[in-house]
Amino acid sequence: MKKMFEKIFKYNEWRYKKMFESFEKQDNYQQFLVKNQQLFFNNVIGTMKHLLAADYVWYGRIMKLQIIQVPFLSKDKMRTIYLKELILLWQSDDEKIFDQLQFDYDQTKSLLLDINQVFQQLIDSCDEAYFDQEFEYQDSKGVVQKKDASTVFYHLINHHSHHLGQISTAYTQQFGRKNFFSTDFIYFK
Repeated sequence: MKKMFEKIFKYNEWRYKKMFESFEKQDNYQQFLVKNQQLFFNNVIGTMKHLLAADYVWYGRIMKLQIIQVPFLSKDKMRTIYLKELILLWQSDDEKIFDQLQFDYDQTKSLLLDINQVFQQLIDSCDEAYFDQEFEYQDSKGVVQKKDASTVFYHLINHHSHHLGQISTAYTQQFGRKNFFSTDFIYFK
């Protein structure tokens, strides 16, 4: 399991880099990021911010933190927040909630790659048996859940795949198929 998760999180980094490179090749990508695309989180940047907040929530759960430092709720500094507060922010139905997060595209890009690196380091530090161990956490409704660690890591990657699929659809609709960035796992080296 460990080798597989090492590879999948390296793949996640690779596909993010491909996506960012594709964005930055377009003259008007900054407008594309904030344009209402009818995505669940309104636009591409909102979706990216959701993924970032979700990763911090899951990191806090995995590390069993009550309080977590996040780099995106205050401009240019870390902010300490209770994990429960971050979960409330993350699960909000208010589509404008992610507009309140104080960071731009470059920071979002950097933070997504950084938190993915944190997960890679976490996986590297675990032994094979860790992935079969039962993991207990509170879900967003406060209900205690028990899953094995491998299920949690699968969920993390699947969550990224779900929203990156939405982003790639919006990208293709905006810039066309010839400009599409393919992130199929089979092409990852």
